[in-house]
Order: sequence, then C-alpha cells, then structure tokens
Amino acid sequence: GRFTLQPEDVDVAGIVRAAEETARVTAAARGVAVAVDVPAEGLVVRGDALRLGQACDNLVSNAVKFTPAGGSVTLRLRTAWQDADGELTDGTGAGSTPVALLSVSDTGVGIPAGEQGRLFTSFFRASTARRNAVPGVGLGLTITKAITTAHGGTLDVASAEGRGTTFTLALPLP
Repeated sequence: GRFTLQPEDVDVAGIVRAAEETARVTAAARGVAVAVDVPAEGLVVRGDALRLGQACDNLVSNAVKFTPAGGSVTLRLRTAWQDADGELTDGTGAGSTPVALLSVSDTGVGIPAGEQGRLFTSFFRASTARRNAVPGVGLGLTITKAITTAHGGTLDVASAEGRGTTFTLALPLP
C-alpha cells in the first residue's frame, strides 16, 4: 500500500529509452514495432528514478501486450504546459505550469469507453483484456497512477475499442 520516494534529478528521456530497450525483445517476438521520440538533450524532472522507471515500464509493457502483430507502439516525450485542472494549454494562461509529457500510444485492442473510468482501480481488467486472454492481474495501472500522483503528476487515458490507446503521463518540471 505504501512506498517511499528517493527524489533526485532524473532524465526522463533516459527512462523512456530504457523502457523501450526492455520491451524490444518481447515486441519483436510479437511482431509489434516500437518507436521512440525523445529530445536529444533529455528532459529532467525531480523524482525517484526507480519508481518513474517502473511506471514507464508498466505503460510500455501494457502497450506491447495489447497490440496485435503488425501493430505499433510509440513513446513520445516533450515539454508542454498544463493548467490547474490538468488540461494542456499553450502556456499563456494564468496558472499554467511546464510539465514533462510522456505519451505511450498503441494501435492495439483499445478499451471500451464505459470501462475507462475504472482502469486505475485495483484488480480491474478491461473486457478487451479478458476477451483477448491477455495475462495480468489488474495492478499495473493502479501502481503507475500511484507513482505518478506521488510525483505531483497526472495520468490520463484516451482509447477507442479496436483502434488503440494512449496513456499520457505529465510530471511537473523544476
């Protein structure tokens, strides 16, 4: 139920590259292409490298698991602006803060709209996961959300059944 953070300056680009490297063999065996788009100069946040790596690994491994052969997974990292409600902005509004924005997109089975609100609930598994016999216990997204929240960030999902899913993790920049 609880975990501690060891905050330090962390290059999220390095974490994203490591997550891709970890998933590469499984993705290749499944016939899933993985692409990475990160700033060459990196993007540093204040956080726990181990926990942020765990969150990124969870998102990437899920994307690979839920994408059939011939599909693709894209990891994209960039700087963006977010308002107090978590909405992305152009950065000109009052209260907008800079964030590191990591999106993990796939062309997989997607998640039914009526089930998306329960994704971050412990032990919940979407019907598409059960129907496609994708292994798991329903804790990865709960843990990823807890790690994100502990870092002062947000985790959002956009998905269409049969067309894929994008998880977007935003972390405050120092």
